[in-house]
Amino acid sequence: MSKRKLPEFNNLELLKQAMCHKSFLHENGLPLELSNERLEFLGDAILELWVRKELFLRYPSMNEGTMSVLKALIVSQSSLAELARSIELGKYLIISKGEEKAGGREQDSLLANAFESLIGALYLDQDYQAVNAWLMNLMIPHIERVEKKKSFKDTKTILQEMVQAKYGTLPQYRLLSEKSQDHEKIFTIAVLIDGKQISKGKGKNRKKAEMEAAEKAIRNLIAREEKAAQKA
Repeated sequence: MSKRKLPEFNNLELLKQAMCHKSFLHENGLPLELSNERLEFLGDAILELWVRKELFLRYPSMNEGTMSVLKALIVSQSSLAELARSIELGKYLIISKGEEKAGGREQDSLLANAFESLIGALYLDQDYQAVNAWLMNLMIPHIERVEKKKSFKDTKTILQEMVQAKYGTLPQYRLLSEKSQDHEKIFTIAVLIDGKQISKGKGKNRKKAEMEAAEKAIRNLIAREEKAAQKA
């Protein structure tokens, strides 16, 4: 398999900005607006659209809920960091000496953010077709691996990562009830974030109930983000 590379750029200043972490600017007394955060904002939206489009076309029988969970897996921080490592993005990062000593070039958060920034920069440098061509080569095999490897069994891990990134806390699971039904026990589990219930699930054991509750929580969080984006 040929080694994957960074996309070709016409404007190298855009590529440089996509790789520039705010720690470097702060350390050198430069304007923080020159960091990759604005490009990350743009790239995040473009990647979201691209992944949704590919899932819709690639899996015609997959329902909306399952697509939501698969999308969350594909664009999760750890998943994007894995993609960033596949193109050795870490060695191109422009970071402070402190971040360098702390191993910033291998940090999932920095790599995932830089990956989204790269997409935003490529879009501005060329167009959506260039982004599409690059992502098709890089991400289709990744999507297929995620779909086969995860099989949507690890929804608790996905939810934990989403909640940590967005709220800086961990989801909590609370047993609501444990009832006998047709000679079997049925557990009802709630997911709470900052003490507020956002979903609940049922199952023949606690694990299955927690998994269902986590999947519903992921879908609810995605729906909230979409509503907030529409209002913005």
